[in-house]
Amino acid sequence: MAKFKAAELKDVVGKCARFSTTKGLIPEYGFLALREGHIFATNGRIGIKHRNPVSISEEFILPAEIFSRLLSSQLIVRRKVDMAKQETHTVLKAGRVRIKIPDPPHEYLINVDVPPDDSFHILPEGFSDSLKQVLFSVPKEERVKEALRGINYDGKSFYASDNIKLSRFTPNNFDLGNELFIPTQLLEHLVEEDKPVSYCVTESEGADRMLWFSFKDYVIFTNVKGTVYPMGAEIFDKLYSEKSNSAIISADAEAFKDTVDVISILAELYMNRVNLVAFRNELTFYTLTPGGLEAIGTLPVTSNIKEGDRAELVAVDTTYLKEIVDKCSDFFFTGDFAYFSNKDGLESVLKPLGVEDGVAVMEKVGEYYGSEDGTTGVDNDDSGGTGGGTESPQA
Repeated sequence: MAKFKAAELKDVVGKCARFSTTKGLIPEYGFLALREGHIFATNGRIGIKHRNPVSISEEFILPAEIFSRLLSSQLIVRRKVDMAKQETHTVLKAGRVRIKIPDPPHEYLINVDVPPDDSFHILPEGFSDSLKQVLFSVPKEERVKEALRGINYDGKSFYASDNIKLSRFTPNNFDLGNELFIPTQLLEHLVEEDKPVSYCVTESEGADRMLWFSFKDYVIFTNVKGTVYPMGAEIFDKLYSEKSNSAIISADAEAFKDTVDVISILAELYMNRVNLVAFRNELTFYTLTPGGLEAIGTLPVTSNIKEGDRAELVAVDTTYLKEIVDKCSDFFFTGDFAYFSNKDGLESVLKPLGVEDGVAVMEKVGEYYGSEDGTTGVDNDDSGGTGGGTESPQA
């Protein structure tokens, strides 16, 4: 028998239910164990062991999603709940509602022993915020090779890549004490308002290597493989060495983001493709669909392009560009890559698209500015671009 207020257990059970699943091949993975002292749930890949905020004297094995939804319902959440075990059921009573929940089809034996406190390493302040910086580059599709499905810390920086963009964040005065790979399945739980306090990696003969993160009232865990993360500092070092030979652009962050948001609406009609044409004081966005829909947008910038130089051109996917410009407004590019950064220590490299017809793009942009050769024009305006007039961009 157990008696408790539904409101006392609602949030904790809701959190634990996220670590369960109704779709697994193993029936136990769709349940949670409400035990004396703790609540336990797992989906076979990740799991949680949470301090039980209510006192009970026996174990209840309940379908995680259904139990969570019942406790959160407006009728039950305001009431006291009585639960009692019968031979093949758990009976739940709340007010005038009586619910009979069948026991799991198999005996529920899943549990884990949390490593002792002295096995955990204290996490530096800013750990979760560092993960957030590169989270947008974590692969969203399972088909990306397993070695990339997560965030890697190499002892200095955090890395994430989906094979289209590669991002790195280097925090100041930060040291985890070890290199660490954090699989995708744990990330969403590490960047929430409730921040992890410490972590631990355990290995034992004949068992999976386990990664643990402790919070104030609970521990989450997953098994991890020993796969080596295939990308790191050498890629950024190599590409950064090309900066002096690249078109270097700096733009107002909000204006950059707003322009990309508008242009991407049209770019979505043709494979999310947009051409970026860089002049000395202006960045032009151009997209054209096979159906003839055309869009040109301009953005005042500063650049290293000299007066009289031809404009520089790169084509990118707006799906990825939108994610990057949420964080970065400074970049440089060649025909092989675009390298974005911000003042907080985030860097992100985006693989460009092949330019379908660079001559045609430059002609279209030239028509917009009333120029045929794609040069930057003559300097007679210090305001940073024409904003879409008939003259070519002012150098």
